[in-house]
Amino acid sequence: MLPNTQTSIQSGSHSAEASEDSSIAAGSRTGSFQSSGGGGTGDSSIGESQNQSGNKNDHGLSILTQLFETGFQRGDYHDIVLHTPSRSYRLHRLLLSASPLLRPQLFHGPDIFVSFDSSPAITEEGFAISLGHLYSTFSTHFLESPHEEIQSLQSARLFRSVLASAVLLGSMDDLASLALEKCLLSISAPTILDWVEALTPAHLMSYGPYGQPIKAAVEHYLASTLPREGGAETSEPSKELVEVYSRLPFELFKSSIESASFPGSDRSIFAFTKNIISQRLPFLSPNSGTLSSHTEENVVLSFGAKKGGSNVFVTRKGGRKERGLWKVG
Repeated sequence: MLPNTQTSIQSGSHSAEASEDSSIAAGSRTGSFQSSGGGGTGDSSIGESQNQSGNKNDHGLSILTQLFETGFQRGDYHDIVLHTPSRSYRLHRLLLSASPLLRPQLFHGPDIFVSFDSSPAITEEGFAISLGHLYSTFSTHFLESPHEEIQSLQSARLFRSVLASAVLLGSMDDLASLALEKCLLSISAPTILDWVEALTPAHLMSYGPYGQPIKAAVEHYLASTLPREGGAETSEPSKELVEVYSRLPFELFKSSIESASFPGSDRSIFAFTKNIISQRLPFLSPNSGTLSSHTEENVVLSFGAKKGGSNVFVTRKGGRKERGLWKVG
C-alpha cells in the first residue's frame, strides 16, 4: 500500500491517525507498502536485524524504522502535505529539506505540489519509492526482485521511474545508481522495444547524467547481444529478433546493422537485413518514426574493404521516383 496517501486532506491537520491507503500498483510484483501493523517494507529481515543482540547499530536502525513506518508510511505528526498529480502524502519538512527540489517550497504554507510533466518516465509507484528514500533506505527493498522478473516490462518501467524520480528530487545518487544498475539488467528481448520508446529526448533528460549509459546499453544490446542470441548469422533467426528489428525506428535499425559489433560476415548481415526489410512494411506508418507509405528502405553491399565495420549499408529514400538509381548488391 502507498504510504499515508489520502483522498481528502485537511490543511494544517496534525492527526496521528493513519490515512486511507492506496495500492502502489495492482498486482505489483514487488509487494506493497504496509501502512499499519508494523513490518515497514514487509521485509521480516528488518525486524530480525533489530533483534540482533549486541549490534551497535540497533539504536540507529530503530530510529530509521520509526521514521519510515510512523513518519513516511503512516504520516503521523506531519507538518506538510505533498501533492502529486494523483496522490497526496502527509510528510515532514525536516526530512523533505534534503531534496533540492522540495526545499524551496517548504516555507510557503501547509501544501506543496510536484508535477511529473517534465519527466515522462515517472509513475506514482516509482515516485513513492524515491520519496520514501528521504526517510530511510528501506524503500530500496522494492527494487529487489527474482532474476526472472527483473527483465519484465513491469520491472523495467519501475526501475526507470525510480531513477527519474531520484533525479527529480535530487541528492539521491545512491538510489539513482542502484536504479540505473537495475535498468541495465532489465534490458532484454521482452523489454527492448519498450526501452527504445523510453529514449526520447524528454526521457533522456529525465534520467539526468544516467541517460547516456542507458542509451549506450540499449544500442549495444541491439547491435550485438540480441543478434548473437537470436541467431542473426543463421538462415533462421529467432522470431523475437525478427520482430524487434521489424519495429525499430529507421535510424536505430540502420546504426545497429552497420555497427562493427553486429555479428556475422558481410554476406550473412546482408541476407539478414534484406529479410528484415521485407518484414518491416506491415509495422510501418507515417507516425511510427520509421517509414511512411512513400518511403523506401534498401540494403547495399559494398565490395570495397572497410575498416571498423561491415560493408553492409542501409539506405532510405522518400517517394517512389528514381527507382533505377538504387542498386542492391
